[in-house]
Amino acid sequence: MSRHAEVLLKLIVGRTDAYAVQQPDGSYLAIRRPLTLELLKEHLAGRRTVGTYLVTPDGKARCGVYDFDEKTDTVRHALDWLRRWFEHWDIRLCPESSGSKGYHGWIITRDFIPAFKLIKLLKLALRQLEEREGISCRVEVFPKQAVAQDLGNLIKLPWGIHRKSGKRTAFLDESFKPLPDWGVSLVETLPPIAEARIDEILAEYPEEEESPPPPGQPPNRKVALPCFTRMLEGVKEGFRHIASFRLAVMLYRQGMDQQLAKAILLKWDMERNQPPLGERQLGYNLRDAYSGKYKLGCPDIEAAGYCSEDCPVYRKRLGERDRRVEAPPPDTVGVKRIVKLATDPPKYEVEVDGNVLRLKHEQLFNLREFQKLYHQKFDVIPNVGMKQRDWFEYVNKLQAQMERHEAPPDAADRSRYIDLIWQWLETTTPAQSEADVEAGRPVQKGDRFYFKAGAAQEYLKARHRLNIERSELWALIRQFGGMEKPQVIRVGNKTFRLWSLPMRVEVNEEGELLLPQPENEEDINEDLEF
Repeated sequence: MSRHAEVLLKLIVGRTDAYAVQQPDGSYLAIRRPLTLELLKEHLAGRRTVGTYLVTPDGKARCGVYDFDEKTDTVRHALDWLRRWFEHWDIRLCPESSGSKGYHGWIITRDFIPAFKLIKLLKLALRQLEEREGISCRVEVFPKQAVAQDLGNLIKLPWGIHRKSGKRTAFLDESFKPLPDWGVSLVETLPPIAEARIDEILAEYPEEEESPPPPGQPPNRKVALPCFTRMLEGVKEGFRHIASFRLAVMLYRQGMDQQLAKAILLKWDMERNQPPLGERQLGYNLRDAYSGKYKLGCPDIEAAGYCSEDCPVYRKRLGERDRRVEAPPPDTVGVKRIVKLATDPPKYEVEVDGNVLRLKHEQLFNLREFQKLYHQKFDVIPNVGMKQRDWFEYVNKLQAQMERHEAPPDAADRSRYIDLIWQWLETTTPAQSEADVEAGRPVQKGDRFYFKAGAAQEYLKARHRLNIERSELWALIRQFGGMEKPQVIRVGNKTFRLWSLPMRVEVNEEGELLLPQPENEEDINEDLEF
């Protein structure tokens, strides 16, 4: 473990004056104390899970990370394409299982470089992926901010155990299989990525470079709202604070680097404002704007007298209808009824154009989640023109006539029962002899567990006070990947007829287990030498 801990400290950890510890629900608690080698060893041993703040107080980082939320063929194709794109520039992209539902993709420079250059590089590669392959994935780029506000954003360190899923992470090979020794040999041998090399790559795509516009002109067409154009012409004393702050918010929302935004605003202040506001106050306003907590601030701008009736935002605020949503798109989905099931937690059956979707509470009320699940099942993205607020109103109306049904038998308990059985299989020392099997220990072979039905029943009764009939348990095992009939397993000189379960696999967005395809039972139901 010392080897892994030293690699983390020397090549991956960002700030060393603070760190975060993951909680059982997956959230993080910030700890404002030095991150030590001993803490990293605890992380590797699984006693705690540590996250690192990637950006140092002086705005530098040595790791950039893609965070993909899913483990789909599309995501794997995207990661493979990104790996080859970076390889063209002699840079290694290191995929890692996130420990949750997706993947991380690491770029490790070894030496600290300005964080904004690393962010630009990762976003450039994503744009190339979308332009060349037409692939647009749900992915976040870390670090998110070039200059950290307070501690900034964090990412979970590799090789730890995700507290919510209980899974350990590891770097992966090109087939997305864990590398030997969790991939520490790969990380150790990564060549340094020089800042000049990143500059060279960014220079190949000059259209992505941002340069300060002349005073009085906005940085790009998205900024060209009438109010901002007027403020960029210069403001009088009494309005400089509001104008500088709102201009900084707009530059932040356009993704401009903070140092570049500061240069633009200083030039604007010196040349256009009479008298200038001053570098110190501009710095305060810029820092607050780049915290990411603020919207455009139309009421402030209107109160300062810079709002215009020609502004599209102004017209929408005053209730002008958006003509794009006057007629519903042809693929609009009609939800006919909602049935609430008395499960714990509750679930909803939603009848949609003759089909039924079963949703969790947050999936029903989140339009994006509903669209994603519907698309996965029916290959159509519904309600394209609808906004979240309209979706709330729509669902609320349907809830007035919502039906309430009892939960299907044991619907709330099935996942718990199977989780307990998997917990028993995963934590019990596998059988090594005939006596071990007769004593109730499970047999582990390939990617499956084999076990005696009575041993599983006894475990649930003794450890969890659950009395489950054998027929009910058998139906549950079948539902979660068991075989049609018990399998004949030879251990030593004796054969046993044992039940079977695949090793635990991932959980999808609906909270359902994703099981591998059952193997050909004619090939399996034979004497297996152990």
